[in-house]
Amino acid sequence: MLEVGVSIKCQFSRLLHQNREIARERLVEKLDVLLNGYMSIKAQTERQLMKKSFKASTKSKNLSELKRRYQEHLASSDNSEKTGSSPEPSKVD
Repeated sequence: MLEVGVSIKCQFSRLLHQNREIARERLVEKLDVLLNGYMSIKAQTERQLMKKSFKASTKSKNLSELKRRYQEHLASSDNSEKTGSSPEPSKVD
């Protein structure tokens, strides 16, 4: 038996067999992190979540920038209508 100094206590349920099952799952997860580190299942899942979160925040920032530009465009077109000036038509040769 390999001794790694990892212990798990679980009192999630009042039933002993459920607590043992949960404790075994947590122990496997901890050992995976201890032995595999960066390549453990937990680390891989966290990296995927971070990547997904980064993509979502980037998408949100891009969308808010587009909305801001559109609002500015609307405001500038409203101002030109109020002043009575119209954009100069382009010359066609």
